[in-house]
Amino acid sequence: MVRLPRVTFLLIMMFIGCRQDAERNQLIEKEPLDAAPRIRIVAQEMEFLPISFRVREGDEVLIEFKNDGRILHDWNMRIPGGQADQSSIMGNATKAHTQNADAHHPDHNHPVSADQLHLMAGPGQNARLKFRAIRSGTYEYYCSIPGHREAGMVGLMYVE
Repeated sequence: MVRLPRVTFLLIMMFIGCRQDAERNQLIEKEPLDAAPRIRIVAQEMEFLPISFRVREGDEVLIEFKNDGRILHDWNMRIPGGQADQSSIMGNATKAHTQNADAHHPDHNHPVSADQLHLMAGPGQNARLKFRAIRSGTYEYYCSIPGHREAGMVGLMYVE
């Protein structure tokens, strides 16, 4: 039987542990080439994870928004490239947004402009949408619940 020195054994175990942590904490998945990147954004109290992500210009991007917090959160971003057809980009998100607002947060019933992406999720809920990143640049996303953006609930999408 081969005996490894204690230091070698510890280094191997640290490497395995770090690799498992990296895989478990991966929030951005690239599917096979030419497939839409799937971006998982997790909302917690006063933060988004990840706080930034990158996509390529022309990518169709799938945002999967999950609220791991104890209160209502939303996700807002101006559409890369300007105004878009809300029916194709957001589906029924605007309708669901105003219907859910009364049940979860009476102050959250606000209009969503034609050049804005918007998702809302109560505690433990998920929401998703697809859009195409038409123009390169840096785009801020944020939570529009009063006080959340100011408390640091913001992030950046880089379109390259």
